[in-house]
Order: sequence, then structure tokens, then C-alpha cells
Amino acid sequence: MNRRILLLRSATGVVYVALVVLSIFLGPKWFAVLFFVFSLLSLMEYLRLALSPKEKLLHWLAIILGIGLYWLFTFLTFNSHSLKHSLIIWLFLMIPVLFSVSLFIKSIRVLSSMALTFLGIFYIIIPFALLNFIGSSTFSVINRPRMLLLSFFIFVWTNDTFAYLIGVNFGHHRLFERISPAKSWEGALGGILFTIMMGFLFSYLYKELTILQWIGMAFITSIFGIFGDLSESLIKRNFGIKDSGEALPGHGGFLDRFDSILFASPAIFCYLVLTELIIL
Repeated sequence: MNRRILLLRSATGVVYVALVVLSIFLGPKWFAVLFFVFSLLSLMEYLRLALSPKEKLLHWLAIILGIGLYWLFTFLTFNSHSLKHSLIIWLFLMIPVLFSVSLFIKSIRVLSSMALTFLGIFYIIIPFALLNFIGSSTFSVINRPRMLLLSFFIFVWTNDTFAYLIGVNFGHHRLFERISPAKSWEGALGGILFTIMMGFLFSYLYKELTILQWIGMAFITSIFGIFGDLSESLIKRNFGIKDSGEALPGHGGFLDRFDSILFASPAIFCYLVLTELIIL
């Protein structure tokens, strides 16, 4: 990586980290709005890859359904169970609505396009929406859930950073060469190790969780972050592209930036529910 790209990547990363941390401390509503923007831009990026120009109707319908799904999940974090029936209705209607609209699209691949659209909504929108539950005081049993949300992002960033640094300097054994030739076992194990070390550090700084709970959260974030990264590489390989977009200098597209979070977020949500740190 040349110096210019490294500087661009670093500058973009600093702005991104600053926005996320600031939104967490400003409060849940600010965070929800920021990640609504991220989720919408990520979904639009995915749809540009998955759908043909003839399928604009399906494209815009997916955006409308995605927006509705995100905000129904998000308002649920502020209003407890008052919107759960609306969420269920929205989920149940998505398939018949997509099928009905597909009748008006003149394409021999309309069923596969509809499947890709449905996959995109669930792959992108739900993980972003679940982040709001992690930092929500409505469902959390701890006093400062925003610290839990902050720790999640720090674990993701630690894993990504050290997996990259160790992989570049010491990586010799390919992890999934047919999907992502650059990733190595050394990088993956390095990312996991340093993320667990970060979990140890949080166990001393924030004692509402036990040391085992912190280590569990760090380990799960790291493992699913790695699979999220690899899965996004699989998507790009399927579409025959190197980067999902060009919106973020030095990083590629929004999916390139958030690939780890898209898998780690649902995994950590389930972990927090199973450990009863979130009570639904």
C-alpha cells in the first residue's frame, strides 16, 4: 500500500471512528440517525451490484422496505413492546409485496433478483438496526449500555486493525485463498488474540460485566467479524469486483467498511440476550 492510499485510509478511518464515538455519547437518537444513513447507503450500494438497470422498481421498493424495517426495529428500542405487532406485520408482508411488484418487471431473472433483494435487506438492515438494541437502556440490565455499544465497536476495530497488521507482516498461511487470497491464519489469530486482550482491559475498566462475559463478547465479536469480512469478499467475488464501491477513500465502499459489523452485530445481540444482559 503506497503512502497516499495509507494516508487516505487513515484519514477516512479517523473521521468514521470520531462520528461513531460522538454519536454514542450524544445519545441513542443521534446514533440511530447516523447508522440509518450508513445502512441506507450500504443497501443502495448493494442493490447497485445485485440488480440490473431494468429493475429500478425493485430497487426503490427494497429501499422503502429497508427504511421501514430499520425504523420499526429502532423505535422498538425507545418504546419497548408498543411496536412489536407493526414489526411482525412488516416482516410478514415483505415477501408478498416483493412478489407482487416483481410481476411488473420484464426480466428473465426476476426471481433471482427478488431473492438477492430480500437477502440484501436482511443482510444489511437488520444488523444495523440491532446495534440500537445493544446500546438501549430500555432492554439492557446494566446502568450504562452505551459503554457496551462502545466496547463492541472497539472490539471490531481492534480485530480488523491487528488482523491486518499481523497478516501483512507475518502472514504466510492463507485462510480462504479461493475467496480472499490476502487473508492469513496468522492475521486472523492475531486479531482474535488482541481483541481478547482488549476484553481483559474492559473487565478492569467496567465491572458491571464479569471477566468471562467480557472475554466472551470479545471472542464472539472477533470470530463473527472475520466471517463477515470473508462473506463480503465472497459477495464481491460473485459480482466480479474488487471493492463494493468508491465512496470511502482508501477503504472502498460502505460494505467494505462495515462487513465485520454485519455479522458481529447479530451475534453479539444474541449473546447479550442469552447471557440476560438484554431482556426482551
